[in-house]
Amino acid sequence: LFFIILMQQPCKNIHWMNYIKFTVFLISCCAAFLGNVIYTLSCGPTPDPYDYYVSFFNPYTKGKGYEPFYYSTLTSFYGDPTPSEESANVADWRRLTGGKVTARDIRECIYTYPQEQLSAIAAGSTGLPDSVMNNSFARFLLKDKHREAARYLLFAKTCEPAVNTGDPWSAPVRDNALMADLYSEGETLYGKTKNKYIRDRYAFQLVRLQHYSRQYAEAAALFDKLFGRKERTSLVYYKSLALKAGALLHLEDSVQSAYLFSRVFEKAPSLRISCFTSLMWTNTSPEEVYTLCRNNHEKAGGASSGGRANSAPDVTAIRETYALDPASPALNILLAREMNKVEDTYVSTYLAEGQSTGGLIGLRDYSPGDSSKMTIQVKALQALTDSVIAAGKLEDKDFWQVSSAYLSY
Repeated sequence: LFFIILMQQPCKNIHWMNYIKFTVFLISCCAAFLGNVIYTLSCGPTPDPYDYYVSFFNPYTKGKGYEPFYYSTLTSFYGDPTPSEESANVADWRRLTGGKVTARDIRECIYTYPQEQLSAIAAGSTGLPDSVMNNSFARFLLKDKHREAARYLLFAKTCEPAVNTGDPWSAPVRDNALMADLYSEGETLYGKTKNKYIRDRYAFQLVRLQHYSRQYAEAAALFDKLFGRKERTSLVYYKSLALKAGALLHLEDSVQSAYLFSRVFEKAPSLRISCFTSLMWTNTSPEEVYTLCRNNHEKAGGASSGGRANSAPDVTAIRETYALDPASPALNILLAREMNKVEDTYVSTYLAEGQSTGGLIGLRDYSPGDSSKMTIQVKALQALTDSVIAAGKLEDKDFWQVSSAYLSY
């Protein structure tokens, strides 16, 4: 304001007047820039996928690893699974060390050491910097009896650029000649390795190299050859099984592919997002997969998959999953999803009746007929919840009783 008043006064010095105009211009630019920054920051981060409708029901239930499938219509997945793939991998390596090495040191060595550093460790170099020698996992790998593990980590680090792409928005460009050389090297190292745990890790790398070389039939056959029919509990086993499932999908065996993805989904929580996405790509119905299931527990896993993808109120998945396996861990997640759907449709609308919708995100206009329909859905969900409780076969009866009470309220 001061400069505006000043510019209105008579001024005989044209240079002074130009200086004032320039100063006012700069101040205006700075004000516009800072105002834009403040406006941008005030918008906040990405909305919480759970905090966009009126809710009093916490979806966090027992059964870690199902976090991505809490109800949300803002994002494809609510959040990341617990544990993460990195944490699961570190835990596997820690079991190899007998728990004598810290998870922090394992994570630092595997995920931050460059290839040159791992090469020196694999070679048993004595000229390593103090930062490496102070790492308990690095010291573990330097021992002669653990040299196979160190050599594998070096090989895995070498393979990463060949099977990963830096830009997720671009189609990957594969160097088939490089992958063929790596496969030959890995095959040799696999044959020389005695430690079964490390052999399984080489097997994973070999299956992955063939898969990304688009040798899908060979990749599926190689999995059967190297892992056999006996299931493991390690992350690399299930990552390898997922690669076989993906190979079968490329070979248009969608039913068996869907079955294998469902097995990985159940057994490896850290891989659930990728497996569920791939499972949807198979475009198969649970009934098609039932023919391959060994028991009702496995069938229940297939029955629950549709409920995890459905954002509309629907109790079909709960009913079918419970009929097959009342102890299925997916039941709590399916019920929590339906409870939050009720809140998104019924509670938000009910509380907004006769009020301004300002500040409430996601509210829609409903006719009296819609309101009546929502009431019917609430009662139907409560009736199903009560019938399941009465059957007395639930693993987590308290959760269902609280849910029924809330629906009644």
